[in-house]
Amino acid sequence: PIPTEFGFDYQLGEVLDSLTVDIGVQSGSGDVFIPRSSIVTGTPGTEVNLDESWSFVLEDYAIEHQGQGVIDLVASYDYVEGIGIDDPFEYPEFTQISNYIDDFLVNYPNETDFWEILNKNLVTELLTEPIPTEFGFDYQLGEVLD
Repeated sequence: PIPTEFGFDYQLGEVLDSLTVDIGVQSGSGDVFIPRSSIVTGTPGTEVNLDESWSFVLEDYAIEHQGQGVIDLVASYDYVEGIGIDDPFEYPEFTQISNYIDDFLVNYPNETDFWEILNKNLVTELLTEPIPTEFGFDYQLGEVLD
């Protein structure tokens, strides 16, 4: 219940189908110069069901693809249900994924591919290939994303 100055409590679970909170972390926060966002949607019921997602943006990214270009790349992913409940380290640390994306784009073999093909290949690799980390183990995003 949420107390009010009107003498009654709000019971949001009785009047909402869902509640979403988006925490946008600005570039430079924590000395990480990549804007990012944690989005959690809760659906009320006997137990609150949570849908969690994360996104980050590589802004003004200079790229050599179909000539010189500058792109804004938004990576957004939905986590599997229950991630982080038993172990908060189940959440992948996003700068490792950002580094993988940067390496993928720098070393992309076919500069003439349509942007749609490059994008499909990037998503496929992110979901199927091990992503090396500075922590001594690899991420397998396909195991933690919905």
